[in-house]
Amino acid sequence: MATQALSYFDSELAYAISRIYTHQQAFETFENGFSQSAFGPSSFLTENRSAVVEAVVTYLNDVVIQEPLFLKQYEAVVPQINLALSDNTASTTK
Repeated sequence: MATQALSYFDSELAYAISRIYTHQQAFETFENGFSQSAFGPSSFLTENRSAVVEAVVTYLNDVVIQEPLFLKQYEAVVPQINLALSDNTASTTK
């Protein structure tokens, strides 16, 4: 996105790709925040280890929910990208 590469695609496809990036970035932020808070140096030193385990289980449940959503987004957009790229290659070789 920073390189303006999406401008080479039609706007509908560019927005679809952008939504995937946004979804991935949001999940990565969630993942990083969880990792930093749950796996800090003192996390397993407390007497309440069950809370840490419960947090990990909740996180993994969220991962299980998000993964199929990512796959569905990829499955929808990859063929469109391939088509756009093949159309662009065909038009530049003429």
